[in-house]
Amino acid sequence: MLVNETGERYMIDVHPDAELAPRDVVARANYRQIRDGHKPYLDARDAVGAAFPERFPTVFGLANQHGFDPRIDLLPVSPAAHYCMGGIAVDAAGRTSLDGLWAVGEVTSSGVHGANRLASNSLLEGLVMGERVATDIAGDGIDQDYAEAVRWLARGADQGFARSVYTLGKMYTYGLGVTSDKEKAFGLFTRAAELGNPRAQYNLARAYRDGDGVAQDFTRAAQWYRNAAQAGDAPAQAALGQRYAKGEGVPQDTEMALYWTSLAARQRLGRAVAARTEMVQSLSPAVVERVDALVSEFRPRVTTR
Repeated sequence: MLVNETGERYMIDVHPDAELAPRDVVARANYRQIRDGHKPYLDARDAVGAAFPERFPTVFGLANQHGFDPRIDLLPVSPAAHYCMGGIAVDAAGRTSLDGLWAVGEVTSSGVHGANRLASNSLLEGLVMGERVATDIAGDGIDQDYAEAVRWLARGADQGFARSVYTLGKMYTYGLGVTSDKEKAFGLFTRAAELGNPRAQYNLARAYRDGDGVAQDFTRAAQWYRNAAQAGDAPAQAALGQRYAKGEGVPQDTEMALYWTSLAARQRLGRAVAARTEMVQSLSPAVVERVDALVSEFRPRVTTR
């Protein structure tokens, strides 16, 4: 419960739920206590007491560092802004003041949270506002002209822009604005990969790995995975780590497997994080330390166009 230096439990007179009132109500009450010359405290001696070290070890340790033992002492409290949200003003559909620009998530100031932000704003922002923005974008009156998109992508491809070549390959893969042509798409992916596009290199590697539209070739798959991995593509790094772990297209090498997997894990790729955790359990600390040192020195190859 909350008390001041006189022992008064002041929240009882503020709200029917006392300390369980909405957080903005509690924060304002604490502020008023300080403004009026009082000192607000958290009294957990009866509610938690001797169990404090086991139930709240982090808070207990922090309190001890500042000379407090919450099992027997009152803990001083103060209102504080522990989180900051938003800045871009949006409406209920996520529209900003700029035509064609939507914003969603913690970057926005949507006004839906009010003074008492809920414990998990990510749920509201991600699921509710995210869906509203997607729905609004889908129905904003912009016609999807894939044929026109293909024409512009073709112009970029003619000028040697790898991203345009790669995206054009995607259009041929799914038949968007053109007749679906897997052979044409594969040729475009190959060209984009040769121009240095990491996504094209990754997709080409998968095609050779699976024999999708081309003769299966693990060696070529590993080569293209390596090119994309060196450019910093996390899925390619994870895949190359798997190749070294299995000896598929490359010599089996545990340290190289850990190296490439660790690079992908550093980018928080879920499957790589899990794979790295499993790998380090079977390796000596010296090996892990040596590989981690190499990982820290990695700099992705810069790609252009």
